[in-house]
Amino acid sequence: MKSNKYPSWLVTKDIAKKLKEIGYNEECYFELNDENKVVIEIDIMEDSSIIDVTDLIPYKNDYYCTPSVPTWTEVLEWFRKRNLVGLVTHRYRSKNDNGFSFEVLDIETEIIVYKTYEEAQEALVYKLIEIYKETNNIKNEE
Repeated sequence: MKSNKYPSWLVTKDIAKKLKEIGYNEECYFELNDENKVVIEIDIMEDSSIIDVTDLIPYKNDYYCTPSVPTWTEVLEWFRKRNLVGLVTHRYRSKNDNGFSFEVLDIETEIIVYKTYEEAQEALVYKLIEIYKETNNIKNEE
């Protein structure tokens, strides 16, 4: 049985690629390599059983490098700095009718209820990317 060990605190690989397309170039500790694997670079350490965060080498997106893979928190902060504030909210109508939705402040968005917080968060970031592309006149590279 193969388990999914992809960290829940990192954005998906697809989102990382889309962020690079819109100019996300913040330093991140993780990168998507040419084999579509999330990797991290570590400086030479004295004791290989302990990793000090100061030994981590951050990646920065540029035109030629592979996409950096930020955390959800880093991505939402990047959008906030560009006046795109997104929120995930719990919605409860009854025991059998509840879930999570998102909103983007000052922008009307359709309310869709998702089963999990993570699904709503992912949908929110896709929506923020879409809005950012529209407001900055960025064409799809697909």
